[in-house]
Parts: sequence; C-alpha cells; structure tokens
Amino acid sequence: PAMPFAEGPRKHRVHYREFGERSPDRPTVVLIQGLGLDGRFWFDQPRMLAEDPEQPWHVLVPDNRGVGQSDMPTRPWTMADMADDVAAVLDHAGVRKAVMVGISMGGMIAQQVALRHGERVAGLVLMATWPGLPYGRLPELDTLRVLLGSPMRKRGHVESIAKLILPEHAHARAPELLSGWLGLLREQAPRAPAFFGQRPVLRRVLVFVGEEVLAQPLISSRVPR
Repeated sequence: PAMPFAEGPRKHRVHYREFGERSPDRPTVVLIQGLGLDGRFWFDQPRMLAEDPEQPWHVLVPDNRGVGQSDMPTRPWTMADMADDVAAVLDHAGVRKAVMVGISMGGMIAQQVALRHGERVAGLVLMATWPGLPYGRLPELDTLRVLLGSPMRKRGHVESIAKLILPEHAHARAPELLSGWLGLLREQAPRAPAFFGQRPVLRRVLVFVGEEVLAQPLISSRVPR
C-alpha cells in the first residue's frame, strides 16, 4: 500500500496507508483505530476490503496523532484535532466524501468528523465506542483501572490485554487470538503521551455496543437525541 503523509492542524504530519485505487466505482472508507493503536492494528481488514470481489473499496488507514508514524504533538490535543487530521487525510488523498469506521476512541473521532465535517461523511460505522459526557456513562472503577494501566504499552502482557479486549469465555485462547497483537506491540509499542494527550470532548450520538468486552464504554442504552 501507499504510505503518504497529510498535514493536519498546526502543520502536524499525519501518516496514513492507502489500499486500492480511487475510482468512481470504488467508495472510500476510512478506518480509525482506538487509544494508543496505530493503523497496523486493522491487520488484514484494509486489504480484504480493497480486494472484495463483490464491492472493492478504496481504503484509507490513518495513524492517529502520537502513534505509528504520525507526529507526536508537543501539547495536549482534542478529539476535534484528530477529526481535523482525518479531514486532512481526505484532502491529501483527493477524496471528497467517505464512510468513517471507528472503534473505541476511533469511534469518538469518527463522531467528531461527522460533527465538524459532515459534508465529508458518507456514513458512520461505530464500534465499541461512546458519545462522551454528559450523555455517556463512565465505566466502573475496576474497568478504569485496567484502562489507565495502559496494558497496550506493555510488551507480552497477554493476560491484561485479553482482559481488556476479549470476552471472558475467550481468555483461555488469548495467546492464539492475540498473537498478531503481541507481534505488533513488540515491533513498536505505543508511546506513553499517546495515552494521556487527549482531552475528549464530544457531543451526543446514538451508538450500539456489545455486552461482554471490558474495553467497551458502558454507555446508557437511551441516549438523548
């Protein structure tokens, strides 16, 4: 895949990968990862979307600021800043409109793209995410302790990562299921400021989440519209 850089707010460089050709018959999708994870953690999904025999996609996979090959800002940043980074990626790739797919914090960024750059959004796919306060509900203290402990930054801590992202019935298979994760974390562990540089401020949006994964925010099932 091509690996160019876009220029976000305050000349911040945003690295992204591009899969598939941009053409009228290929809709564009942007895959946005969660807290501390770069675009590599979509694994084979970008290639699979680009090579889908029924509907091939043009796929953009940005590294959020502070992770992967994107620049690390020297001061804290907001979800709005990261949404503007995504818009900068669209501009650099020559894309007018795309479907935004975000997981966890990536879902929060996708929501901000829709709020700030609605004309650029062809659709929203939100996974294991939340709308932010006051419409979302904070996780329990034990969950916050695991999240703030940043197990993604530790190399080889398969048990703590499994507790964070896998349902309990799958914990016994964690070494098998998370082998790809552990390999990428050994190659390049996320940097600490990437975990603590965000000050998330979001408006309301209705999202649907599963029930078993610890990392999913425990949001209200009735979000005001």
